Amino acid sequence: MVAGGAAAQLTNVWVNSGFPWEASALILTFIAFSVSALAYMLSRVFISKDLEKWAKIEFMYALSSVILVAFLIFLVDFMAVKATEFGVLLSADRDYLSSQVAADQSPFAIANFYITTMANCVRARYIDMFALSFVPKLLLSLEITTKSFTFVIPGFVGGILMQLLNTVLSATYTLTYLLYTLDFQRHLLVFARETMLTIFLPVGIVLRAFPFTRSSGNLFIAIAIGFYFVYPTAYGMVLAISKPVSLIEGSCGIHGFKDVTSYFDSSSWVNDATGGAFSLKTMSFATLGLSSVFSMMFGAATYVTHLGLLLANLGSVLSELMLYVMFYPIVVIIVTYTFIKGFSTFLGVEAQDFAQGLVRLV
Repeated sequence: MVAGGAAAQLTNVWVNSGFPWEASALILTFIAFSVSALAYMLSRVFISKDLEKWAKIEFMYALSSVILVAFLIFLVDFMAVKATEFGVLLSADRDYLSSQVAADQSPFAIANFYITTMANCVRARYIDMFALSFVPKLLLSLEITTKSFTFVIPGFVGGILMQLLNTVLSATYTLTYLLYTLDFQRHLLVFARETMLTIFLPVGIVLRAFPFTRSSGNLFIAIAIGFYFVYPTAYGMVLAISKPVSLIEGSCGIHGFKDVTSYFDSSSWVNDATGGAFSLKTMSFATLGLSSVFSMMFGAATYVTHLGLLLANLGSVLSELMLYVMFYPIVVIIVTYTFIKGFSTFLGVEAQDFAQGLVRLV
């Protein structure tokens, strides 16, 4: 059922895209045959050995283009099935990922899950930083003036608070850029999904049918196959070779698959981020008695303790997020680029070696 669903989806993308790309590619490929045939006849008329040699070479390239079109129709369905099977295998112990793969039988299900999970992790840490920066900002701006005196935070305390605040804000800036990076990756996935098979691949096949645009056509075909199959599937390979996704989510404070919107909308998000130090009851002026003062002092001590623990872990948390948000996607791009470079070179080999190269590729 997985194989049939994936193949059907690829057939819909390839054929029902507003224009019969398969038919146009085949027609233009056969036109290339007529060009080589005309060149061969002219070589006989003008007794030109060079023109005859060129016509024979173009005939072989036209023949290889027909083989290529048939091969690509088979290849895109084959790779779609295998990419989906890989996603099913990878999501065997992940209920949410299994549902995503079942709903979206394409190579992009795993990549979307990876980027969404990382985005939720980064947003959860951003919310923590936002909550923790609230108290230092409040204390640094605190000024109580009466008729007899004015109370402000002492200078040495303000210096400590400013140092803590700068550390938290620096982490917030880093997390912001990580979110920008994830958004770029998400939009690149959307671009690849919407254009590679419906624009780049057909244009590449058309360009390859003519001598003066053959190298550009090879590049377009390689980009289409690379970014539609290799690029999203490489995200799954990253998940397969790294630690389980459940551990990544646990280290980010997101257990299972928890949407960050519900996390942010929770009325206790400040309480969660500050370790329970500042609740609405503690900060209520209506209950401001001796017990409340002690509660606030205890809450402040709890806050400082929680802040110290979080800052102690901040380096490792940011390093882990940088690894999954920056380093691994760079590896994915390198793998994709390597495939594109090798596949475009393969498409540009001499016509007589083309069939042998197809066998090796399969």
